[in-house]
Amino acid sequence: MGKVKYIIPRIVIGVFIQVLCSYSTLPLYAIVTQMGSNFKKAIFDEDIRLGLVGWAKKAKRRRQAWMAPALALVLTWSSARES
Repeated sequence: MGKVKYIIPRIVIGVFIQVLCSYSTLPLYAIVTQMGSNFKKAIFDEDIRLGLVGWAKKAKRRRQAWMAPALALVLTWSSARES
């Protein structure tokens, strides 16, 4: 593998793949870093921000509503098993 005719194409292909991957990774990184408790107005306008906040609250309520019966079932099962 020490031959130049193998090394040069591998370096070129590696650099090409790195550039290609950065075009998809960098915008995703920028969007994800902007998400959180404080939305930047440059990324999301008011309607989208309100929609995302509402969606997050509904998702949290649905998860809690789903977790309560599951937790009760597990606690009942574990207490019955101990008896």
